[in-house]
This record gives sequence, structure tokens and C-alpha cells, in this order.
Amino acid sequence: MGQLTWLGQAGFLLETPKIRMVIDCFLTPTSGARDPLYTARDLGAIDYALVSHEHDDHLDGPTLRQLIHLNPALVVIAPDVIRPHLTAWGIPEDAMRGALPGNPLRFPGGLIHPIASAHSVHVADGYAVGDPPGRFLGYVVTWDGFSLYHSGDTVWYPDLVSRLKTLAVTAALLPINGRSYLREAEDIVGNLNPEEAAMLAYEMGASWWIPMHYETYRNNLGDIGAAAVETRKRGVSMMIPHYGIPVPLVAPE
Repeated sequence: MGQLTWLGQAGFLLETPKIRMVIDCFLTPTSGARDPLYTARDLGAIDYALVSHEHDDHLDGPTLRQLIHLNPALVVIAPDVIRPHLTAWGIPEDAMRGALPGNPLRFPGGLIHPIASAHSVHVADGYAVGDPPGRFLGYVVTWDGFSLYHSGDTVWYPDLVSRLKTLAVTAALLPINGRSYLREAEDIVGNLNPEEAAMLAYEMGASWWIPMHYETYRNNLGDIGAAAVETRKRGVSMMIPHYGIPVPLVAPE
């Protein structure tokens, strides 16, 4: 069926029977963040790279350039509106595919469904799905009866659950670092908190979920213990990821 490996922050390596894909792959050493455990070369052959939005820990330009150098046929999928940011990082135009909410993209053996996320580039902009909509994305990747949702950075918004229910999400990757006055005063845009993430996994009907975006930056952490407590309350299952340890992905019976 496939497997999933956490690369840190919101970065994952997804392997299906036919392709290998990274999502929000952030491997560039950065001040204030824990050192990455991998390099682009460590990942091996990669067919697709999904980018959720333009913040550096999701759109890692140096890593994308290295991945393309190592994998000349690599396809980078990102919100259509941020293609200029990819160009500024030296990503070739012919390597890009713009993503828009509601417009599925095909890959060998499956589909990628872009889902609008509610976020912002700066706190002062306010949390929204973007102007135009689709500046911030999550992705539901489906293949062989399995549906994996990677939310990117997001807070809860009114239509999110209904959009995800239509795609019958099997497993969800959700941030738990939350929002706070002190972090927003530093222009750190927040996300779902542990309670919201657990509730969202429950409301969308996911069989299980994986917390992410909670232990890379020292000034932007999340509470994994609280996530476990809230998950138990909702009656859903949660898997705590470990760097470099693949998680088998199996479709529910």
C-alpha cells in the first residue's frame, strides 16, 4: 500500500507502489531550528515535491533545487499563485505544476486533491484562505483506496470539514503548534492547537492522524502530550511520528 516517513516540521516522504513524493520538505539548516537529520541526497529518487505555501519551512528553495539536480524529472506542485516564489528560487518553469482548490492533479496510480487552508504570510494579514483563494493549500493524496491528508499550515474554517468528508480521508497529518499572543507578536503565524487537531481528525472521519509542526523551532513548539489526551477524548487513533521511521499505510477494511 505504501509508507510515510517524517522528515521534521511538516515534511514527509510518501512512498506508494508507483511513486515517491515529498511534502513540505524542509532540510536547510536554519537559525533557531533543530538541525535536519537528512539531506536531499539521503532521500533517494523522488518523483514529486508538494509545497503547501510560501513560508520558508514549507517552501525550502535550496532543498528543492538540490532535489531537482538529483532528480531531473522531478515535478514540483505548489499553489498556482506562488509560482513566482519558485521562480525566484531558481526552480525551472517546466518543473512546476500550479495547484488550485477543486482541481485534482494526476500522478501514476493516484490523484492529488488541493484543499484550501486558512493561513497568512504575516499575522497582520489575518487568517484566511488567501487572495485569491488557494494561496495556502493542503493536499489529499489518494491511491489504491487510501487517502492521506496533509493540511499544510491551517486553522479551522467553516467549510474545511465538509470538503474533507467528500474525500473519505483515511489518515491526516495536522499541525499542533497552535497560536499565541507572544508568538504572533513576533509575526509567527499559528495553526491548529492540539484540541482542534484532534477534533478535526474526528470530524472529518479519519481512521487515524499524525501530529506535525511541533518540535522543530524552539520558539514555536506544540504539546504532543495534550494532543494524545485530546485524541483519547474523541475516540480516534493517533500515531506519534519518529524521525526516519517509516509508518506503513494500509487501507481500512
